[in-house]
Amino acid sequence: MKKLTWKGIIEDVRYGKCSYLELESLIDVVINIVKHTPSIANKAYYNLADLSYATERSIQDFNLEVIRITRSNIKEEWKCIFTKGSSHSLTAIAIIEEC
Repeated sequence: MKKLTWKGIIEDVRYGKCSYLELESLIDVVINIVKHTPSIANKAYYNLADLSYATERSIQDFNLEVIRITRSNIKEEWKCIFTKGSSHSLTAIAIIEEC
């Protein structure tokens, strides 16, 4: 059986009224969440207060919606939408593809 190696890419980030430190921490969350989200899930919702490191990084008030979009057999695209109230938001597109 062939073992596949995958690489993850953050393709696009759009954010409004997030500080640079929040942005950096939220991108780390995207990487970890996409890496560990089961491939059968098409949508997942997270409250970042449930993450152990959220309070120390001051991102515990954010919520996350992850939407999986399969483009082909060797590429998956994940749209990650963070929200905090109505004034803070971040959208990141993460891609996992076969190397």
